[in-house]
Amino acid sequence: MLKRYLLFAQLVLLPITQLHAQFTAGGEGFYIQSGTEVYVDGLVLEPENNVGLTYQTLNISTIPVPGNVTGINRVYRFTTPFNFTGKAGFFYNQSELNGNIESSLELIYGDGTHYYPTVGSSVDENANFISNRLVNVSLGAVTAGKEVTLPVALSQFYLSRKENLTVLHWQTTQEKDSHYYEVLHSLNGKKWEVLGRVEAAGQSSGVATYSFTDAAMRRGMQYYRLRMVDLDGSSTLSPVQSIQLGGELLISAYPNPVTDRLVIDAGEAISHLGVTDLTGRRLQVLDNPDGEVDLRQYPSGMYLLTVETVSGHREVLKVLKK
Repeated sequence: MLKRYLLFAQLVLLPITQLHAQFTAGGEGFYIQSGTEVYVDGLVLEPENNVGLTYQTLNISTIPVPGNVTGINRVYRFTTPFNFTGKAGFFYNQSELNGNIESSLELIYGDGTHYYPTVGSSVDENANFISNRLVNVSLGAVTAGKEVTLPVALSQFYLSRKENLTVLHWQTTQEKDSHYYEVLHSLNGKKWEVLGRVEAAGQSSGVATYSFTDAAMRRGMQYYRLRMVDLDGSSTLSPVQSIQLGGELLISAYPNPVTDRLVIDAGEAISHLGVTDLTGRRLQVLDNPDGEVDLRQYPSGMYLLTVETVSGHREVLKVLKK
């Protein structure tokens, strides 16, 4: 059974929704104001940021989602995933549980290809309603179910900035026959490239902590995810994390830590480059360098790298020499 609702215009949407607050629908599509709760045939969305849905089709399917979950027989799918932060939930029927224990259900969201169970969902067994808060996700589908136990239990995955570089951090609470992690990057959340590989713990029943530094200088919205690969070659994708980088000129130096030659990425020509130790002693001064500096002759330790570009932009970076 498949129900289809077209959400591109007010005339189509209004007959099938119960609107609990102020809405605006215009020629550019369907607009949901932040803090507004919308009901569409049992699906409830309450965004924390304004959301615009343009020429979207909402499908309601009775076929559970594939993957490492045991899903119920109710799946809401949008034609095109959209960025969403806020409350998502829906009403279901007992006949749709598909063998799941109602009290153990978790809300599941996805981008139409991959699906991710949440943790700590609220289940109202009297009303047959499940909900959870989603943060900065690519929302293309909503359902519920229970996650199948995976060889790798990913408990944390987040991004930070350090020395103008993006650092990925993740943590696991259990690993069985894990092989390695591939770090994936995308400019649009759709086309992905492999940035690097981090060896996994293999067998672990405690907390294992990992990190990876993206050494490239980037601007604008950046997307990252992990591919967790097991010894048998099977793999699982993590949820997507994103970070908005400013348009200002950023200078990066890599690899950091460094053993010999350090590459400077400034986005434009470098007019001046200086190397000092932490006491302020000047070790090297280069005018109009080629974007690299040789640190092989210096002992292990922390150094300060002063970089000035032809436009006058100046930054001081910390570099660890192995």
